[in-house]
Amino acid sequence: MKDNKIFTKTIFYFSCLIFILIVYNLYFFIKYPYLGTDSGFYLSVARDVYQGAQYFTEIASSYNPLSIVIIGLPFLFYDDPDARMFLLVNIIIMIISTKILYNILKENFKNNKQINILFSLIFFLGYLVFDGRYILLEPSSVMFQLLAFYLYLKSKTSQKLFFLFFVGFFISLSFYSKQFGLFLLIPIFMDILIYKNKWFKKLTVVAMGFILPILILFVYYANYCVSIEKYLLYIIGKGIEFDKGIGTGSTIGIFDLFI
Repeated sequence: MKDNKIFTKTIFYFSCLIFILIVYNLYFFIKYPYLGTDSGFYLSVARDVYQGAQYFTEIASSYNPLSIVIIGLPFLFYDDPDARMFLLVNIIIMIISTKILYNILKENFKNNKQINILFSLIFFLGYLVFDGRYILLEPSSVMFQLLAFYLYLKSKTSQKLFFLFFVGFFISLSFYSKQFGLFLLIPIFMDILIYKNKWFKKLTVVAMGFILPILILFVYYANYCVSIEKYLLYIIGKGIEFDKGIGTGSTIGIFDLFI
């Protein structure tokens, strides 16, 4: 009993220390913002988007648009926002991701709330130290991946298929935030196949959720005469036509990328 109290106090004091470090870093990053080398590009693209330029067709970018649209939210309210506003958007996304992680831990370790809080604080501190002072695309993608993973765990405990639809949906949003977000499909796909129970129906529901955002955005670009091949090149990050030898690259198709 005494050992348990010592352990609980140790966890509490360690959590307090992590929290103090978080507050210190938040203050330092907001007081002395340093946006990083890539931030200017992301913000210039976001500014153009909020001024009405069409992503991909009028703005040449190998990145998918969702993260850039999210970090550019301050442009909705100000023509020239302070850099701290963009940092705050990223930090809010990190806070949301930390809350999702806490919910994931709570679902699996229900009897140890203090340890769940400690792990969540450690996650947030590490996230903040590495990504908190920059404008980056990864936080939005990570947030959607964590949300998809949380919903996948809910689908397994509740046996309700509609959770799987939103698993696919949020993986798709993660992919639209940054292309690496697509890789979460692999472990989920393997887990569904390993357990075999209603595997075809489950994969179909995940696929439906995943395809929906892709289909919606394609319909939008199809109205501007963008072909499905060109659209696929855009979203996998190969839509920019670079010079190739003495040519312009304008005749390169999607299947040429694998030759």
